[in-house]
Amino acid sequence: MGQYAGLALDLDDTLLGPDRKLGGLASLAVQQAHQLGVTVIVATGRDRSSAKGVADQLNMRSPVIANSGAVVVDADDRPLRVLTLGGEIYQMIMSKAADSYLLYVYSNRGILTNRSHPRTKRYSEILGVDIEVKPWLIRSGSWVNDWDIYGVSIRTEPQQASRLGEFWERQLIRRAEVVHSVPGLVEILPLGASKGEGLDLVSSYLDIPLSNWVAVGDSRGDISMIERAGCGVLVANAPQKLHHSADWVTDKPYTHGVMEVINRFWDSHSSAQSHS
Repeated sequence: MGQYAGLALDLDDTLLGPDRKLGGLASLAVQQAHQLGVTVIVATGRDRSSAKGVADQLNMRSPVIANSGAVVVDADDRPLRVLTLGGEIYQMIMSKAADSYLLYVYSNRGILTNRSHPRTKRYSEILGVDIEVKPWLIRSGSWVNDWDIYGVSIRTEPQQASRLGEFWERQLIRRAEVVHSVPGLVEILPLGASKGEGLDLVSSYLDIPLSNWVAVGDSRGDISMIERAGCGVLVANAPQKLHHSADWVTDKPYTHGVMEVINRFWDSHSSAQSHS
């Protein structure tokens, strides 16, 4: 099989196409990798429940990196690492953002939002999980010390996201991770949470050195694992400004790019090329 034994895949806009649905080509790609003896893991910004659901649909018996690395679980959904936002940081976020923005709070008891919004229904459908509208609960914060909070997403207009992300980076320097890799979205994560840290943990857990991993993604949130893996790959739909961070950029986007990776590193003569 050569140098590489593990394949870490981002989900949205990488393994999954623009519709964010799990289609036949994505299933074929993972199935092909499994047949070639490759250990395949999901590394996603999605919450634990959604990420594990996709992994199960793909018949993955391997760890899952969820919530952009804040949560890592084994194949049986047992925690390998859980990082949480502290109550003080959570209250700060709520005091400055709850009245002005659409928020999603990711916790061990599900996803909460502060208001009804058309985006929420679509987001719930994409994730395959329920999202509860609980404005009073989010604002009060009285429950935060009893729940595990894995992160908060702030939705805004795409042209405002960069400025908003910079604001939160200044507010939370050395206290939390701030990621604004997707247009219109700013994510606030526990300090130390990243897909790269998650891959480091999984690498040790599975006894597959980082140098033997291929990591594939499409956005800024994937760069930490792309830079740590033995080979870091961006699919063709990734922003041009990120290309320098990868060892290789595929010719094709989304799922077709993932097939390209599998064919290049493990099965260059596979007939599956005909599907790409």
